[in-house]
Amino acid sequence: HKNENYQLTPATSLSIMKTAKSDILHSISQIQKTINIFSQNLNPKGFNGNKDYKILTGFNDGENTQNRLTNVINNGLMGLLIIFIVFFLFLPSRIGFMVSWSLPLSLFGTFAILPFMDVSFNVITMLAFVICIGMLIDNSVVIAEYYSRLVMEHKKTPFQAALESTQQFVKPITATILTTIVAFLPLLVTTGVMGQFVKWIPIVVTLALIMSLFESFYLLPNRLTWLSQKKPNPYQTNILNTLSYIENLFEKLIKNIVARKYISVGAIAILISSTILIFLFASRLDLFAPKSPEFYAALIEPQPNTPLEIIDKKSQKIAEQMQSVFGGKKQIDWMSVESNTENAAILLRVKPSMRRKLNYIDTLNQLREIKKEDLKTLRFSTVVGGPPVGKPLKVVIQSNNRKEIRKFINKISPEIEKIPGLINVKSNPDRDQGVEYQVNTDTEILARLGIHFSSVGTTLRTALEGHIITELTENNESFYVRIKNDDTKISSAGLKPLEASHLSSEVKSLLRSKKSKPVGLSSFEDLKKLKIKTFTGQLIPLDKVAEIKKVPSEPHRKSYNFEPVIFLEADINPKITTSLKVNKQAKKIIEQKIKDHPSLTFKMIGEQETTAESLNSLLNAALIAVFAIFIILIVLFKSFLLSFLILTCIPLGLIGVIWAFFLHQRPLDFFAMIGIIALAGVVVNSAIILVSFILKLKRENLNSSLSEIVVKASKMRFRPIIITNLTTLGGLFPTAYAISGFEPLLIPMTLALFWGLLTATLLTLIWIPCAILIIKDGEHFITTLKQKYKKRFVLN
Repeated sequence: HKNENYQLTPATSLSIMKTAKSDILHSISQIQKTINIFSQNLNPKGFNGNKDYKILTGFNDGENTQNRLTNVINNGLMGLLIIFIVFFLFLPSRIGFMVSWSLPLSLFGTFAILPFMDVSFNVITMLAFVICIGMLIDNSVVIAEYYSRLVMEHKKTPFQAALESTQQFVKPITATILTTIVAFLPLLVTTGVMGQFVKWIPIVVTLALIMSLFESFYLLPNRLTWLSQKKPNPYQTNILNTLSYIENLFEKLIKNIVARKYISVGAIAILISSTILIFLFASRLDLFAPKSPEFYAALIEPQPNTPLEIIDKKSQKIAEQMQSVFGGKKQIDWMSVESNTENAAILLRVKPSMRRKLNYIDTLNQLREIKKEDLKTLRFSTVVGGPPVGKPLKVVIQSNNRKEIRKFINKISPEIEKIPGLINVKSNPDRDQGVEYQVNTDTEILARLGIHFSSVGTTLRTALEGHIITELTENNESFYVRIKNDDTKISSAGLKPLEASHLSSEVKSLLRSKKSKPVGLSSFEDLKKLKIKTFTGQLIPLDKVAEIKKVPSEPHRKSYNFEPVIFLEADINPKITTSLKVNKQAKKIIEQKIKDHPSLTFKMIGEQETTAESLNSLLNAALIAVFAIFIILIVLFKSFLLSFLILTCIPLGLIGVIWAFFLHQRPLDFFAMIGIIALAGVVVNSAIILVSFILKLKRENLNSSLSEIVVKASKMRFRPIIITNLTTLGGLFPTAYAISGFEPLLIPMTLALFWGLLTATLLTLIWIPCAILIIKDGEHFITTLKQKYKKRFVLN
């Protein structure tokens, strides 16, 4: 038996689940139509005479889905606007217009393919599009920028310029696309719940990037040939002059930097060292850090044998106190209370406008100030979106000796509770052996007296907890009529046929108080004397037709992997500690104490188990991504040294990520780690384009020094590198900072990509020129050293 309340009003709930492949928005629409039709057909007088009868929607997950999709789409459109602004600022208007077509063509092409792969449009797939929306146009920007140089500076025809610019960048652009793809694809090897959660990101990104590659190599060159050779208008001339001025300033900067290359590299080394220190001593690694919670929950455990009415009453009181913590009904979307004879649960949903304003840690602390009074336990927690990961601390203690487990739990619990930041520490031991009453009926006697077996059960139920026989309505209020036995006298009063008029007056006088004292049998002897009515109307004591025994009840046993266990679990205060830290501390305590209990074993499960699994998966994904990128670079440059040099740009991106999360006071969580892995494939793209161009100029300018070539290449590639990265950053920025909608699950990944890419781009333009010249110095030193020893060898 259980009672339910919605908005502190008695209610009955109906939960509707959808199948995995069904469209939630369409399903919700169909359900709502059915509810509307049913509501229209209701009797105007109400349901069973109750005019206050209503059908309400307590929780609609379709609203969440719609809001999230709206947030992602709005942020995507904002990013798209930024990208178009970048086009027309850095490229001639006609060329910028032609390039702008690359984005919708790549997106529509990807959208057309996804349904055939059974991919649904949800928050994760939309996030994949937001991540790569700026990347989809990078290829076209690089080709179009070089095209504009060939047309304006070298006076080539549009056809010649389109052909040459495409041919020039076939290899490096293909390499940049492949490195980005192989950075995302290893996410498919992530295991467990999180792996299933993110698996569509690499698939969608891969499809979109392949589509953009096709567009930039086949469709864009054809569009560029349509352009005629025209002199730029005054506005375009001003833009080009401004860009040339910026490029000249950058050229002077690069000259000064490469002239002091060892100092510049030393400064980068110091920056990397400081970042490592920040990561080790100031950053928080918490893969499953709580986001802004949508729900707050209370779990109530009453004292044993508490009547349901009392449990329900106490639950209602706690629900009212919870409501006051949030500032009243106006700040709450809805609240439900569900209670049964063993426990009660309260679930409260905060309005979307309040979620970002609330500090959930402070809110939980206020909720925990609510007194539990005579309840056994009262615990508060949050319910957040995303995959289930378990309790922050959960330990399973196993042994065939249950007494030994209890003894050990009692021994370590006080020390576990002393760990800073731990709250709600509890264990769930086996329930103690209790007492139960067995009523074994004699079927022959029942048959002889004409008593049906179900009559015995009904009589017992009525005697113990009452029996609802009808419903009465008075002043538009409905009351259930429950027949119960009197506390002081066990009789068949509740079982005898009563006069309707007598029943009405007696019950109404009781119900007007809206309080009914919970009653029951007072002793074992009373149970024996309980009267059962025969078919002739005669009343027979229960012990005449059944054997009634008082026996020990079976204890509730818990097991894990088929062995007896007790679980020890706790929540944490994220302001003080992390799941990773408390698990390490708890594990150390248990390892020290368990030495005296050789029959016991333990295992850290819950969030720790998911964290370990996810960390291993992410590490494997990162290693696969880096190795695959390295292979692609070797194939492109046919040089281990240059390939390794480009790989060294990856730590430059990590500088931005770690400092950004440190300054934003955010933990490095699972989605931030995904952003870091994806970053590995993105940050090398600028280096690939720059190194490729340096090698091209080196082949074409045999008489120029390497220092001059490096400076010239850096200047010529400055504009396309800045444009391509600005488009990617522009696509990420609105989501990273929730400009057009707050989506907590998506922010860490986009924030990591945004700051990692920004930092890596700026530092790559410094690091690559300096590193190439230092490598040249190293080669010269080794050559000189070899010649020196060779001369000595000849002389000897």
